Amino acid sequence: MKLCLSGMMLLAAGSAQALTPLPPCGGVEAGMRTGFPAQIAGTGIVVEEYRHNIVSHGDLAEADTPAAAALSGFNGLRITDCASGRMVAVPGQGRSYDAADALAATTFLREAAARKQPATAARMKQAVKAVLGKGIELRENAETCACNTYFPELRAKGMTPYKERNDLGQ
Repeated sequence: MKLCLSGMMLLAAGSAQALTPLPPCGGVEAGMRTGFPAQIAGTGIVVEEYRHNIVSHGDLAEADTPAAAALSGFNGLRITDCASGRMVAVPGQGRSYDAADALAATTFLREAAARKQPATAARMKQAVKAVLGKGIELRENAETCACNTYFPELRAKGMTPYKERNDLGQ
């Protein structure tokens, strides 16, 4: 009886390890495709790949209209301070995980990252400028999927919760 129970537990444990969770947040927010979110643990800052969304209609394709005209044709990263909704979109940058690591290592965010305490939007912008260069500053009035996933407690007052947004798509 013990052998049978042990065997069943081993099978159940083995199959659970084979399951890989789906990555959080991959879709369209306000006409821009987001994906591969990374967080700077404890700081309230997320980094995501961010690009102009192209919609396919059979043989035809057209671009969504992004919320900000400055983002027409954009391809790069979006760095967001979840507590304020302030963002910096940096064109032509690489992987979100690498950028998050580089930003966390700057003098502007290193202390907040080490203490796992929220950083300010001003510190985030300084770190982005130092590591990634000049970007397009934006302000969101709705919570992003990445902020909802990693820092739901930091949503600013008056900001629409992610689950109540009506500008989302796949």
